[in-house]
Amino acid sequence: MPVDKFSPRIYPFKTMVRRKNETQSAGKKTAASSKRTGSSKPSSGTARPGTRKTTRRKTTKTSRTVLTRGVADISRDKTARKLSKIERERKKRSKQISRIKTTSILLALFFGLSAVLLFIKVNFFTGKTTVEEQIAVQTANRQETEPSVPDTQVNMRQETGTEQNQVKNVTAEKPVASVKPESPRAEPEKTAPSVTDEKPEPQKKLPSGDEKEITVPAGSGVLCFVFDDAGHNLVQLEPFLNLPFPCTIAVLPGLPHSVECADEIREAGKELILHQPMQAVNMNVNPGPNALLPDMTQEEIRAVVKKNLEEIGPVAGLNNHEGSLITADKESMEAVFDVIEENSIFFLDSRTNAQTTAPEIARERGIKIWERAVFLDNSQNKEEIEKAVRNGLEIASKKGYAIMIGHVWSDDLAQLLSDLYPELTEAGYSLCDISGLQTKIKAGDI
Repeated sequence: MPVDKFSPRIYPFKTMVRRKNETQSAGKKTAASSKRTGSSKPSSGTARPGTRKTTRRKTTKTSRTVLTRGVADISRDKTARKLSKIERERKKRSKQISRIKTTSILLALFFGLSAVLLFIKVNFFTGKTTVEEQIAVQTANRQETEPSVPDTQVNMRQETGTEQNQVKNVTAEKPVASVKPESPRAEPEKTAPSVTDEKPEPQKKLPSGDEKEITVPAGSGVLCFVFDDAGHNLVQLEPFLNLPFPCTIAVLPGLPHSVECADEIREAGKELILHQPMQAVNMNVNPGPNALLPDMTQEEIRAVVKKNLEEIGPVAGLNNHEGSLITADKESMEAVFDVIEENSIFFLDSRTNAQTTAPEIARERGIKIWERAVFLDNSQNKEEIEKAVRNGLEIASKKGYAIMIGHVWSDDLAQLLSDLYPELTEAGYSLCDISGLQTKIKAGDI
């Protein structure tokens, strides 16, 4: 039997189902409306179970965002502080560099002004300083010397700046206190004291009392006076050009007044020779322009000597300026002797080193060389110069001749020899230059 849809037995059930469906439909519409409007609040109907969970997620995300922003702020602060410190250090370094540059400029100006004042003093006041002032300036610049009699041979040691390898029977000579050249471009002489290979002749004492000049004893022999180191200026050279007897003057090459001094010497009728600079044992010593150095080949040595001869020449001979290292080196001296023989000039050995190879080379080649017997002005004291002259007179009386070397910077030397010349001739001595001595020996007069 068909059931009526409006039957009272089934009506309540259908009514409940319909109401439930209507309620759910209303809830869905409310939720959809809330999503469209962006509202986070639930509808007035039934509450949604997922609402609380969404709120927690949003809160956690917000906390993380705040924490990240805080860490970033701290990092930026640290970076800013580091950059500020670096900037301060950079500014500090910039200030220090600026101070250094300023100090360097001031020092350069100071030394430049000092050099200009020195140049003005030397160029405009040349020759106006006293001998005492010149000696004080040059006390540290010592010229290597060794007063010796070349006929005597004993053991020696070379000066090397140490106290090792000393050999017996050696006497050391006091270094020369030379006067500084007055030319600002001239190389100063600075040499270590050299060691002699001979014992000097005993010197007689000066007469007692107030008498200052020596009394020349009667004797015989030929005296040759040689004066080195010309070329720095004409003021120092002038007194030696006016000496009343023949003499030999050696000119250094490569100096501002070398050529002019050479011309003046020839014009005055004095004998001219080349004063060839050579390296000393003390490598700290600068021998001057156009010098012979130990690292040169034989070809280079020959070229340097030829160049100097062309500058100073024509000359009668050549002697060494310093050269305790070069004269002891046979290979170097062989090259020097090649030029000497080629130009037919003589060689005068200043004997700044007792181990000089010049005598050996001369014997092998069968030529005659000359050797210095006495240095006159190791000291600028007049009495010491007189003693050296007396020593030369004794050597001349024994050997027949004596070659005595002085320097043009010794102001008292020229006047002393001029005053002494009449007494020397009256006592029986004759004076000549090296060429004159060579002529006398060939003629058999000595």
